Amino acid sequence: MTQDTKMIIGVAALVIAGAAGLAALGVLSTTRETGQSQAGRRPAMTAQPASQELSRPVIQTAVAEVEPISPAIPEAESQAPGCDPADDTGRIARGLEFWETGSYTRAAACFADEAAAGGERPWVHYMLGLSRWKEGNLDEAAMAMTRAGELDDQSVKTFINLSRIENDRGVYDRAAEAARQALRIEPDNPTALFLEGRSLRNQGLREEALQVLRRSVELNPNNGYALNLLGLTLLEADLETEAVPFLSAAVVLLPDVPYIFNNLGMAQERCGNRYEAKVAYRRAVELDGGVGNGAMNLARLDPEGIFKPLEAAEESEAVVEVAEAGN
Repeated sequence: MTQDTKMIIGVAALVIAGAAGLAALGVLSTTRETGQSQAGRRPAMTAQPASQELSRPVIQTAVAEVEPISPAIPEAESQAPGCDPADDTGRIARGLEFWETGSYTRAAACFADEAAAGGERPWVHYMLGLSRWKEGNLDEAAMAMTRAGELDDQSVKTFINLSRIENDRGVYDRAAEAARQALRIEPDNPTALFLEGRSLRNQGLREEALQVLRRSVELNPNNGYALNLLGLTLLEADLETEAVPFLSAAVVLLPDVPYIFNNLGMAQERCGNRYEAKVAYRRAVELDGGVGNGAMNLARLDPEGIFKPLEAAEESEAVVEVAEAGN
């Protein structure tokens, strides 16, 4: 087999890995490698400073939600925003108008005025919570969303968003409880399961998180962020062989998220698939401009900077041969 043929096979394998991962999820979600058999292959992962030369790939642990979990904070308002105080319809209408245009601070002020005027409708507090969350005021967002849940304890979306807010605040036990509250209403809600799994992982309860995340992905295999979080958690448990199909499926669903490509590259590298790892790291670098961990991982595997994926290595036969030799 020629070197060119090997390169073509390598690229083709990476391209179809995502589709294969999606197709395999139903089977792989019920299979696991034991921690004991994997533990003997490598030392436990430890955090290392970015300046240290690494012998292992670096996990980039940022996790995104189905919707942005850390919304951009708008520019500070020049003065305290006001609302039409004529009646509650005016306040709500203005709040919705500001919300739709992305003026979350003004929207929050309108809904806060409505709530202060005696508006005990759950939806008002719900919108106040969302507005506070979007403007970056997580503490007040949690208070408003908690109140919405007290006024309507059957609103799944309220508890789902409360879990997101509490995870953003770093109050992971409350985040888990909010997700469980949603699951008491809808036991098979995949988003609530995802958020419970995220909360458990954030508390360091890996085994419990894996169990919940597997169920979430089983119920909704099209949530790329849940697939990424499950794959990442499997990597943290040294179960890289099982992580690969989930991360491969995640990059198909979310082809513009760099840290997922970094995680896929790490899983491929640990499985001994160095070429596929380089391709994934390279894509992470292309997407984030080299500011993430993908650049460090690619530099570690390709210290001379000569690697080019097949589609970019058409300049000469020598380029292909050098890249192949770099494996």
